[in-house]
Amino acid sequence: MAIRLSRRPGRASRRVSSGAPAKTAAPSRPLSPLAGCLGLLGVIGACIGAMCLLSMGMIGSSGAYRQAMARVRADPNVSELFGTPVNTQFGFWTGGAGGGNGWTMRFDAPLAGPRRSGNMLVRASTSGSYFEEAWSVQITITYDADGKRQAFVVR
Repeated sequence: MAIRLSRRPGRASRRVSSGAPAKTAAPSRPLSPLAGCLGLLGVIGACIGAMCLLSMGMIGSSGAYRQAMARVRADPNVSELFGTPVNTQFGFWTGGAGGGNGWTMRFDAPLAGPRRSGNMLVRASTSGSYFEEAWSVQITITYDADGKRQAFVVR
C-alpha cells in the first residue's frame, strides 16, 4: 500500500530516503540586544524630531512669529550684530500659547545670521485671531560676545 504525500505550495519537493533523517530548517536567530537598543533609540530620535517640527510649525504659523521676524529683520542693531539675512534655525523652540479673550504667547527660538547666532525671546498678546498680524510683540535678543551673554530689546 503506497502513501502519497501532498506538496506544500511554494516548496520544492524533497525525496526522503528510508535510511536518512529529514533535514529541518535551522531555528531563526533572535535579534541582538544592541540591535533592539539602536532601534529604540531611532524611534525616540524620530519622535523628538517630529515634536521639534510640530512646535516650529505651530509657532511659525502664528501672526506673532511673522510680526516678530519682520521687526527683527528690519532692526539695524540685529543686522549689524548678526549680519543679513537673519533666520530662525531648526531646534527646540519652546513656548506656550493661551486662548480665551484673545491670545497670549511666549516663545524662544534659535536665531542665526552669517556673523553669529543667538536666541530670540518673544512675548506677545492679541485680542484677535491666532493667525492675524495685530499682535502686541516684545522681542529680546540674546547672544554671546567675548564669552559673556549679551541681550538687547528690539524696538
